[in-house]
Amino acid sequence: MPALIARIVLLGVVIPLNIPIYRWAWRLCFGTLEEFETCLQYVLELQLVSLFKFEYHQNAYATFKVGLFVLICGGVIALEFVGLLLVVQALRDIWGSLNG
Repeated sequence: MPALIARIVLLGVVIPLNIPIYRWAWRLCFGTLEEFETCLQYVLELQLVSLFKFEYHQNAYATFKVGLFVLICGGVIALEFVGLLLVVQALRDIWGSLNG
């Protein structure tokens, strides 16, 4: 149970520290709030509806941008989290070998 709490605390530290990366990803993918709203409307709309409205390519592009944004933000969190867990485990091993 303490390991779970430590991981939750680690996520609570990692997520806010990445705000500049999230802002960069936001500017890369959307740029403006209106662009994000448009993309979100396309993502929530069914692909078939977009096909009949002749907006399939806009829908696909908007879905790609939202997916890229989520992938960048989630990937950064995952990579940092795993990296920090590996560092903590290595430090535990070193500390254990010194005391053992």
